[in-house]
Amino acid sequence: MTRVHFVRHGEPDYPLIERYALRGGYCELLPLSDNGVRQIEAAEERLADKGIEAVVTSPHPRTLQSAAIISRRLNLPLHTEFGLREWVFKRDLSEYTLDEFFAVWHKLTSEPDREPPPAARRTWESLAEIADRTWKALRNYSHLDAIAVVTHAAVIFAATRAH
Repeated sequence: MTRVHFVRHGEPDYPLIERYALRGGYCELLPLSDNGVRQIEAAEERLADKGIEAVVTSPHPRTLQSAAIISRRLNLPLHTEFGLREWVFKRDLSEYTLDEFFAVWHKLTSEPDREPPPAARRTWESLAEIADRTWKALRNYSHLDAIAVVTHAAVIFAATRAH
């Protein structure tokens, strides 16, 4: 059985949202802040003696940058998996603010065994859906003893609840 070490990406450079008036999916394009880089360097140090054979990441810039730091510093192969992507808040990709995103995320996680309300099922991705796509993506690495998985808080929350 593969040991999975989940790592949340480092802190994004949130001031870019206001600087460029980003909304909706454009907020997903943020790179790491300087503090975020330091966070990932500290995470890498904690992973150094875990026998990790590969780094697997979500395709978002903040996770790719985080995973690249870990991969480079530990001299490990880096793999990108679409199934590790951020939680889908708006399936139609319509605009939203980060405040809206976090308010809905709070609703979803405050009662994690409750499914989204009927009207929201068409837009929100459920915790079960997130966990399912995460573990399907990670099956590709079942031949390895240990992997570092760099992804998002929502993915880690859903996947670790279900496993």
